[in-house]
Amino acid sequence: METNNKLIIMSKLFLFSENNELIVENLNLIDSLNDQGITVGILSKNNTLVELQNKIPSNYKEKILFINRGKQNEQVIINNKNQGLICALVGVVEADALFAFHCKIPLFNPEFIVNRIVVADKVKSYGLPFWNFIDVVNCLVAFENYKRYYFGLFESPNYYVYSLINANTFHKPEDEVRIKEIFQTNLKGSQGTRNQKILLLLLFMLMGEVTTNSIYEEINYWGTFPSSKRNNPNTSAAFIKESVRCILGKGPRGGHELFLRHTDMPSKHSSGNNRLNFKCDKDFDTLVVNPQIAHLIRGNSVCIIDDYITKGYSAETAKHLLLKAGARKVVVLSIGKFGQEYFSTQYQLLGDITQSNYQYNFVSQILNRKYNSNGESFYTDNDSDILSYGDLIF
Repeated sequence: METNNKLIIMSKLFLFSENNELIVENLNLIDSLNDQGITVGILSKNNTLVELQNKIPSNYKEKILFINRGKQNEQVIINNKNQGLICALVGVVEADALFAFHCKIPLFNPEFIVNRIVVADKVKSYGLPFWNFIDVVNCLVAFENYKRYYFGLFESPNYYVYSLINANTFHKPEDEVRIKEIFQTNLKGSQGTRNQKILLLLLFMLMGEVTTNSIYEEINYWGTFPSSKRNNPNTSAAFIKESVRCILGKGPRGGHELFLRHTDMPSKHSSGNNRLNFKCDKDFDTLVVNPQIAHLIRGNSVCIIDDYITKGYSAETAKHLLLKAGARKVVVLSIGKFGQEYFSTQYQLLGDITQSNYQYNFVSQILNRKYNSNGESFYTDNDSDILSYGDLIF
């Protein structure tokens, strides 16, 4: 069977009972997904595949892929994904979740749309929740629409920065501004005010990026840059980071964050030009590397996920602290980038960076603006990409 470029793999329990009896009325789901250009795969154990295939009506045999959970099929999916296949798995049992992890594809949690079957704890813990299969389809379409990074910085072999979309709203068309403001509201909002479907689109876009781009294969630890307030773990970036960490199976586990904010700092968005004056100083004054996991950083590659980058000083703070802690490589990945300025800084850090009394000295900084002809940094005009999200969020 020749597949489209989008594949939704789902547990056999969406189409069959626990006793492998076909649920005829659920064939409508296959029709609906096929009509939207989605290939459907049914995931099951190898010893039941022939039995399941024989129970499918003849006119559906070309509409459904039957996939067993063997390692050979895991590699087939990985290879197809590397060739441009956009894929996700809607799981039910624990083995479904493990198959998604082995294939490095996003896992969806269907607990809010099913009542006949019990969803395994591993699927509920690590899967992305959704409320209708159109949510899953929209996620695949959203990632297909995403074409390229908006911003990239390659400062050295051990420090990289990437931003997925242009968040700037100045002098932009009304439709573009509206989409960007919706994204900002949901990424910056509190847990109770976020639109979970929009957050799901953004999460899947980032999830698709980190599971298909080879630069993230060597990442050992995923973290976030803390909000300006202490004890505020419920940020969108933290939610995204934890989902990425669980699906990719990379630590640190147990809820430990890489950084701890020991003192509240003034909001960066209300401090105006003070951010240009203070640079990383206010973050250094209020931030330490988590002493419980600092020893795990040495010699490893770390990726910090953030919602937005403006001037780059938060990313630079993370760079200095993690490299000082012995990280082999630091990557900062943000959903959006405001403006076309990024300041690369040089600081000297002295003392124990896991304690609040370490010292820092500013040395110099360089402004990376627009495209740098030697290939160290770039901006692209990918606003046409973000406009394609309009039909998905309105």
